[in-house]
Amino acid sequence: GAYVPIDPSYPAERVAFILDDAQPVVVLTQPHLEATLPASSAQLVRLDADAAAIAAQPVTPPVSGVGLTNLAYLIYTSGTTGTPKAVAVEHGQLLQVLHASQTTFGYQATDVQPWLASVAFDIAVFELVNPLIAGGTVVIQTQAQILDLPQLVADLQGWTLLHAVPSLLRQIVEQARQVTVPRAFAGLRRIWVGGDAVPPELLADTLVVFPQAELVVLYGPTEGTIICACHVVDPDKLPTRQLIGRPLPNAQLRLYDAHGQLVPLGVAGELYLGGGSVTRGYLHRPELTAEKFVTIDSQRWYRTGDRARYLPDGTLEFLGRTDAQVKIRGYRIEVGEVEAALAQHAAVREAVVMARADGGDLRLVAYVVEEQNPEDSADPGSRFLVLGSSLRQFLLDKLPPYMVPSAFVVLESLPLSANGKVDRKALPAPEQSSRAAGAAYVAPETEAERILCEIWVAVLRLEQVGVHDNFFSLGGDSILSIQVIARANQAGLRLTPKQIFQHQTIAELAAVADTTSLVVAEQGLVTGTAPLTPIQQHFFAQDLPTPQHFNQAVLLQASERLDPAALEQALQQLLLHHDALRLRFQPSESGWTQEHAAPDEQPVLTTIDLHALPDAELAAALEAATTEIQARLNLQTGPILRAGLFELGVKQPQRLLIAVHHLAVDAVSWPILLEDLESAYSQARSGAAIALPPKTTAFKQWAERLYTYATSPDLLAELPFWQAVAQQPVVALPVDIPTGANLLATSATVTVRLSVEETRELLHEVPNAYQTQIAEVLLTALALALNSWTGSTALRVDLEGHGREDLFADIDLSRTVGWFTALYPLLLSVDPAADPG
Repeated sequence: GAYVPIDPSYPAERVAFILDDAQPVVVLTQPHLEATLPASSAQLVRLDADAAAIAAQPVTPPVSGVGLTNLAYLIYTSGTTGTPKAVAVEHGQLLQVLHASQTTFGYQATDVQPWLASVAFDIAVFELVNPLIAGGTVVIQTQAQILDLPQLVADLQGWTLLHAVPSLLRQIVEQARQVTVPRAFAGLRRIWVGGDAVPPELLADTLVVFPQAELVVLYGPTEGTIICACHVVDPDKLPTRQLIGRPLPNAQLRLYDAHGQLVPLGVAGELYLGGGSVTRGYLHRPELTAEKFVTIDSQRWYRTGDRARYLPDGTLEFLGRTDAQVKIRGYRIEVGEVEAALAQHAAVREAVVMARADGGDLRLVAYVVEEQNPEDSADPGSRFLVLGSSLRQFLLDKLPPYMVPSAFVVLESLPLSANGKVDRKALPAPEQSSRAAGAAYVAPETEAERILCEIWVAVLRLEQVGVHDNFFSLGGDSILSIQVIARANQAGLRLTPKQIFQHQTIAELAAVADTTSLVVAEQGLVTGTAPLTPIQQHFFAQDLPTPQHFNQAVLLQASERLDPAALEQALQQLLLHHDALRLRFQPSESGWTQEHAAPDEQPVLTTIDLHALPDAELAAALEAATTEIQARLNLQTGPILRAGLFELGVKQPQRLLIAVHHLAVDAVSWPILLEDLESAYSQARSGAAIALPPKTTAFKQWAERLYTYATSPDLLAELPFWQAVAQQPVVALPVDIPTGANLLATSATVTVRLSVEETRELLHEVPNAYQTQIAEVLLTALALALNSWTGSTALRVDLEGHGREDLFADIDLSRTVGWFTALYPLLLSVDPAADPG
């Protein structure tokens, strides 16, 4: 019986193809993977669920009758035509390679080697079987263990053998540099590296970190059964080029030119592989087998497609590929298969895929020309960008993750050479044709796109925004999204917070924006009582000694001389327009209550003249005056908004302080208030009647709807869950010197500043790489830091949200002033061994 390994990470389409192509009689699986398997006629054996039945079978080896020419396994590799192909490996061919490996590398019974390769990668057989044949030990490593580099390198101190593809070996070397224990890796006697092109600098770095180990470069195509050649690196004569080395005892290597003639020393040719390890060929692909497996001088040879030449000492040097096949992270990839998959997308007219290094690790880059619509006059390359991440997802549904390009470049047309073929050398590096999230600037076309572009420029404080730029990649967040909604509604575009999260580009958002207003809000004066919202109840439950002094304030610098009378008029208009600014709070036996007071027109602006003070006393006087204004807020009699206009002399501009009790304002409210204040002041200064934009849903109506929602049976059913989260034990932070009370007065702040470039990478590149928001990245960092500090694998934090949840279709809070903050517990489980990503 031959086996066919299938990586569980493969997309369903590829798994279905392999099962249909190979037609296995039995599929070995586990219950948690069974649901991902397509329907087939194969018998399912569930290795864990059926463990009892399996254990009941005889333990004596069966007499299989297997001979050298029987099939041992199939390995599916990438195909140039867009279809994977299975390489059929016989027992005799595998035996040849194992025997040659034992002879060449001298395995010992004391050897310990980790099994790092994917089971679907044929080098896994090399890693697993060779040490066991010699009586040695193989340590199986899960994907999570491989990604935990510190632990992997720590374990390496107990291993004698290591095989790794170049990209993994580079990370191991960099991590091992940090180990300061003398001779920590003295037991590591041999390192193999292969499966991909090996940069000479990696060989040099490896020998610096592991000087006691023999370093061996491996070479071999799957069609030649794992490996067929190797090069033992001489520490005193490090190679400056990529070497294949010399053939193993089981293999023969020859170089032929395009006419089938052997080439002399130093001349490049295609590498042919002969000997007992050349495999049977490709399953169900007789034409391809005949093309790649040829007979010369009565002997069977495999055409590798690799270009090479002999150096004077007989060592083979690798010169590249004769076709477009590449190896990335040890996986052989026919770029034609990736191109064929891209071509199946309805929006793709042409696609070229190539491997690029561009100063870093080798990666796949896709170049795409869009299928043009004759009725659409927009730039074809830019229109394609509407697909965004969906193109990547399209490929993930068809190809293994290692075959999905890491970058996509959209071109109006592919560059051609003089003979009409694609000029791959003229294809630009991704960085030269990318913008922000990989998109070129595309100007707005429709009125809705134009309005949204102007709003994003203003809210995000950017010079330019294109219709395919991603809101969150540009630095947007949930609070800024509320400002976008408010401004859009003012401009006649109806949006919801959910739509901004679902449609993150202007092109997508403009397509779903509604030009009709669905929410009718009370435009008159709102009065009467309102229930306390949850965050307001939380505030009063703390029983603060001076609750009136819990406020938010801004200190503004005037760009021109302000008229106190016009300013007072504008502030009074804010009290009329934004009803929460007239809230009054009264204590009672059952708790605090809130009510909207009628306008009383008591002045809220105070003018303070400090221009006669010496410069040395000015800062202290300004601070004392602002503190005094904030302390005069009165929850019961009002006002809960006060302002101070400071005259600092002719040489300094005026300052304007606005203080509002937190019970009536939050971070989202301030842009609304300041925008309306500027508008109202300009109108009052010119003598015009003040007219502000239409109101959205009143704070009173929101509080009433939220109270009903919070006391509904559906929501009350969630209460045990939230209580369980909130009651999780919290590990106390270790302190050097106990100071007693945990107060603000005993706290200290450590400030670390990031550079502009670091900030840009953190805000834009990291969220793009992990498809997260910045808060999730910061929470991960916090959890890992506290885990390192306390050793606790659980972290409970209280998170704040803006609270303007999209709960009711007939509620619009985009221009409503009030305290809407939501506060909720979040429990994070930290696995120190897991990859931070």
